[in-house]
Amino acid sequence: MDGLAARFPHADRDHLAALAETAGTEIETLAGQSFGPAKQNSVAVNTCGLPFVELPGLLIGSQECPAGMWPIPNPVGRQRATVVQVGPVPQPGPDP
Repeated sequence: MDGLAARFPHADRDHLAALAETAGTEIETLAGQSFGPAKQNSVAVNTCGLPFVELPGLLIGSQECPAGMWPIPNPVGRQRATVVQVGPVPQPGPDP
């Protein structure tokens, strides 16, 4: 907030805070997720036999992943993952 106030020294700080909050809400809506403070949640994962699951907003490095789980960093924000690999990717084999 101080950086924003320094760029616009004659603006009302309350008005700047309201504008920043509105912009943040719009960005979260467009991104389809919330970028608020990190929270710890427990999740049950059902892969339906697939090697990947979606876990939006997973903070990489916040805790040790269970064995056999590898978070795939988001290409935009490398500190978060949206997808986790939970098993080996099946390799095509020779036709019988």
